[in-house]
Amino acid sequence: MKNKLIPLAAAIILLVSLCKNGHCQQAGGPFQADENTLLLLHFDEGKGDPQDASGKKHSVINYGTKYSPTGKLGSAISFDGSADANIALEDTDDLSFTDGQGNDKPFTIEFWLKPDQLAHEALLEKVCYSPLGIEFATSLYSGGYNFSLYSNDLKDYISIAHYGESAKGLIPTNQWTHLAFTYDGSKSEQGLNVFINGVADKGAKREAKGKYTGMKNTRTELEIGTYNGGKAAPLHGMIDELRISNIVRYKNDFQMKK
Repeated sequence: MKNKLIPLAAAIILLVSLCKNGHCQQAGGPFQADENTLLLLHFDEGKGDPQDASGKKHSVINYGTKYSPTGKLGSAISFDGSADANIALEDTDDLSFTDGQGNDKPFTIEFWLKPDQLAHEALLEKVCYSPLGIEFATSLYSGGYNFSLYSNDLKDYISIAHYGESAKGLIPTNQWTHLAFTYDGSKSEQGLNVFINGVADKGAKREAKGKYTGMKNTRTELEIGTYNGGKAAPLHGMIDELRISNIVRYKNDFQMKK
């Protein structure tokens, strides 16, 4: 009996440790807000503007997107590829992961995605080339993805990406895939990671270009499903259960909810 209790005790200790670090909720959701949650969108409203369930009371505006009852967890928000159909949040300091003085902060962006196609399309970003500025961007790209942080403009950045032939099947169309983008605040490309259905993408390429000195704290709004002046096209597909956190939620592979 004693030998059987040892693995059980170890599992309990591990669970307690994970909960203390903000990881005790089921990966993939549905999530409940904790002290590290900055934004939480379930997309279950059915109509009108999505409501932020994080407790931070962010104002979320629905510009022409529709709800679909066939989400991953209840309903989802659906994007038809129109430049006028997106979700936007007014700029707030807690969604700019920097103090603006060259000191970045850790964060995690995660959501379920069901793309209709795998073109270069926007996911979630804070991009406005003029006059407000550019902070970070996530996008679908050539069968895979791109996640970049910018200091000043497109010349100074760090990024992690995986696209082209080696990314084939990485994010399939017409299927739900969980994506988690994490950054540890180190101002190094090595501090960027992407988890796909709970597995760290070991085929990803990290890059530092120019002189990245940390993100600027701009007045750019947060947008979902479109780029404000960027090169990516508006999204064709659905997004569900979106959460942004002020910590690195995942440092190792994790098991997704079935």
